[in-house]
Amino acid sequence: MAVTGSRAPRTRYASRGDLDIAYQVLGDGPVDVVVMPGPFIPIDSIDAEPSMYRFHRRMSSFCRLIRFDHRGMGMSSRIGADKITPACWAEDVVAVMDAIGSEQATVFATGFSAMSALFLAGDRPERVSKLVIVNGAARALWAPDYEVGSRHTGRESVHHRRGRARCGRAGIRRAGLHRAVGRRGHRIPHVVGCRG
Repeated sequence: MAVTGSRAPRTRYASRGDLDIAYQVLGDGPVDVVVMPGPFIPIDSIDAEPSMYRFHRRMSSFCRLIRFDHRGMGMSSRIGADKITPACWAEDVVAVMDAIGSEQATVFATGFSAMSALFLAGDRPERVSKLVIVNGAARALWAPDYEVGSRHTGRESVHHRRGRARCGRAGIRRAGLHRAVGRRGHRIPHVVGCRG
């Protein structure tokens, strides 16, 4: 059952093997939007932050908003840090989508969870209708094929590194995001992203 209005959403659990993934559903719009969680605010605390409360309620006014805690965080099952990867977090999304009967969803991710969202879209493109990345990157460090990456050696200041980050069409093109191609060669529809 989706929550409408200002009532607190009910926390449910999706099973992924021997793990339980905590999730909540708000709204009942025609489109499913999965909000990938950040590392610091578990789902049972989101509504205590006024701006997050407003953001989630506004989103749920036109869609079915799905939020959850990754394994190892919040109210989801605890696991060792050495077992946490972007791939397993991407599978957490699939477990939650399966639990609520969502075949396909728009995935909304910010910085911390961007890599997991990209992995999900590349590995399971049939489950991702659209991918929205805010302040995220496919990788962090410089490489010959990723010129916008950081060459941070541990001695540079954060301000110096930020000065190197480029946004806009040229930065996205250099980062290779304009191709929006998943791991298996599938085209990822409607990728929006900017590192900045």
